[in-house]
Amino acid sequence: MFLDDQIVRWVQTHDVDGGASMLRALGQDLKQLAQNQAVNHVLIATDDERLLSDIDAAQLQGLSVHVLADESARNMPQMMKTDPGWGRVLAQADRRVVLNAPILADMLQGKLSTGMVALPNGSSSITAENLDEVRQTITEVITAWWDEEPEDLREDLRDALQVSRGVPQEVDRQLLLRMRQRLTRALSLNEKKLLREVLRQVVLGPAAATGSGAASPAALTGLPVHIED
Repeated sequence: MFLDDQIVRWVQTHDVDGGASMLRALGQDLKQLAQNQAVNHVLIATDDERLLSDIDAAQLQGLSVHVLADESARNMPQMMKTDPGWGRVLAQADRRVVLNAPILADMLQGKLSTGMVALPNGSSSITAENLDEVRQTITEVITAWWDEEPEDLREDLRDALQVSRGVPQEVDRQLLLRMRQRLTRALSLNEKKLLREVLRQVVLGPAAATGSGAASPAALTGLPVHIED
């Protein structure tokens, strides 16, 4: 299938080289896009964990990598048991774009028109993840972590946040790890901004976050995450 405005990479069929040439071509493209800052977001369709190092390298250079998935990705704990390789790919992605199986099959077979997805209710768009649900999850994780912290470390963090707009690296690392474990995926750039905003609210109170240039919901809404069935 050939479409306008697309670059075609000729690779060996999977039964010839096990997908090695395809992975090499995809990895090289990701590297070039990230190094040249050609785009901000990339959507890929793969379940091959051999691509993980290339995805990680692109993300470290600021590229947001999103992975196409089917409904099984809605249950990541089960996914990690039944298909751990694909589960690791989905967990590495900045966002998982979930399509139901018939729509995904139609897309791969070229039965849908360019780029638009026909939803069961007759609409034709992909909805963004509910930002309120993301904020609620982040708040729960930070509150639980804050409750576990000893009082001397709490005071140190209060002092640090009052004199700096940034977050101490060790605190940031701990919270990002907890969120990754909770969501079974890495946070997107906008979600990381939201995490740090909520941290200031929990530690210093809502007034502190309001005065620190907190991002609006519109600014924090990123690439669509799933299609509502």
